[in-house]
Amino acid sequence: PINVSAVDAESGVYALETFLGTLIPNVGSVDLFFQTLGLHILLASSTDNVGNATTSTRTFRAVATIESTLSDIDRAYGLGWISKKVYKWIREDFKDAIGTKKGKKKVDKGDLRDILEDMRDYRKKGLNEQAYRLLKEDFEWLINN
Repeated sequence: PINVSAVDAESGVYALETFLGTLIPNVGSVDLFFQTLGLHILLASSTDNVGNATTSTRTFRAVATIESTLSDIDRAYGLGWISKKVYKWIREDFKDAIGTKKGKKKVDKGDLRDILEDMRDYRKKGLNEQAYRLLKEDFEWLINN
């Protein structure tokens, strides 16, 4: 978690803006579902009531996990990006690719490559472009990391 706040004991805080590519709310949490995997920069900019300004940045990495990939499959289906038939197939095959090694969940990288190859056949046929790109990125992350 990254917490953003500003305090100015002398003149008070006039404005606090937070950016993750675009302006984001300063309250609650940020939904990373629509962000790409990899490095991101969060920038916070604050101005006090007499015009003094400062900025601060934090770099973080968005990654795919087995759990986040299952969540992405479910959410893409919930958004209507995947047909019921393709959703069941992808979810089942992905769950079948999950095993346990030394007490930790692992995915069979060969199985993920097979799913990626099969996904190409469903691209724009029960799997829209947004879902295809999102899941492709997740599966490739799990294969390569």
